[in-house]
Amino acid sequence: MKKLSLYVFLVLMFCNVGFAQCIKGDCDKGYGTYTWPSGNKYVGKYKDGKRHGQGTFTWANGTKYIGQWEDGKLQGRGTLTLGNGNKLVGKWKDGKLHGQGTFTEVNGNKYVGKWKDGKQHGRGTLTSATGTKYVGEWKEGKRHGQGTYTWADGTIDKGIWKYDKLEWQIDYRYKKFLKGIWTINQPMDSFLNESESGHNFVDEEIYFFNANIGFVSADYVCQILSTEPLFIPSKNSKKFGVKGTAFVVHKTNCKYNEEKFGFDNIFIANKGSLVLFQYSTDFEEPLDTFPFKIGGPSPYLNSFERDELKFVKINNVTREMDENKFLGQFRHKFENLN
Repeated sequence: MKKLSLYVFLVLMFCNVGFAQCIKGDCDKGYGTYTWPSGNKYVGKYKDGKRHGQGTFTWANGTKYIGQWEDGKLQGRGTLTLGNGNKLVGKWKDGKLHGQGTFTEVNGNKYVGKWKDGKQHGRGTLTSATGTKYVGEWKEGKRHGQGTYTWADGTIDKGIWKYDKLEWQIDYRYKKFLKGIWTINQPMDSFLNESESGHNFVDEEIYFFNANIGFVSADYVCQILSTEPLFIPSKNSKKFGVKGTAFVVHKTNCKYNEEKFGFDNIFIANKGSLVLFQYSTDFEEPLDTFPFKIGGPSPYLNSFERDELKFVKINNVTREMDENKFLGQFRHKFENLN
């Protein structure tokens, strides 16, 4: 849908090149038929030699527009049926959908709502063939403003959206949010017979400062490598207390820790109120991330379906953390403080 306005502009521009002629009627100030060597054809009203009023334009590729024209442009009510079967019905302005309109795709996707300059803009509903549905505000073709997204399994993401992401995902800043000391809050028996190292996960304190992560008991330091706002639909995530599908995921290099334990990615969920640290007890995998099939789904997107990966919840104890406090605990881990 994002390329639609460009498509309409191009086909209208191309239809005006080459040798063309009026083969029937009055193509100046009346009703006539105009054809082009390319196979394009217009039948309808004219004013001062331009398409003006009710008319039908048919392109050689099968695309057809039936509706109102003004000064040679799509203007007013009309229906554009593309050669592939997709259809746009609504109000047009300067050759683009503008106002109330409906876009229906042959695959079953359908958008009903407001448009501006050929893009979804304002209140609208997008229903997909896969069973998902978004109802809410749009801006420049993207979800933007108050809206509700319902996934096929019934999971709901509701809130303020910014350009296809939830507001909290866009505004999230890890250096501010994770800063401080965190502890692992997990029942002891969930770790029994899992870790060959014997490291006690439950008693671990984790320091966060800027991109640095420090494990006090393990005496290990690693870093946050990247940040990605993602939507991960998974029924399995609900058993960890996850509500909705909106996450912010941090990739880290914490797996390289002398095989003491296998922490890696950090998952922020529930608008920031739930922080899960992903870990593994399988140390045979040499890759810089947890195992996944090459060419398969992202390791993030199927994280909750993979048996070799587990999640532990961490809780914030204090936000008080600065460079001196972090280095006071882990200075010996840095060869160069610059």
